[in-house]
Amino acid sequence: ICTFAINQYDIQGELAGTSWEQSSFYLALTSSTCQGTCMIMDEHLHPLRRSWCLFELLHSMLREEAESSHLSGKDIKTTSYE
Repeated sequence: ICTFAINQYDIQGELAGTSWEQSSFYLALTSSTCQGTCMIMDEHLHPLRRSWCLFELLHSMLREEAESSHLSGKDIKTTSYE
């Protein structure tokens, strides 16, 4: 989501003067048109070292629990083909 919802070159500008609940990232994640999330893992689990990725995972899990009939859920993929 952050690829499309946040100008990653201006994070301060994206969040300036607002709470995280008003960020474009959170609004996109909680939008009624968002049907799920997908996290791509590498062999070093780098996404789990990024706060925004953990934020997305947490809110995906919370939303999945609260709206299980609407949200397709979260999906975690690896880069390994084995």
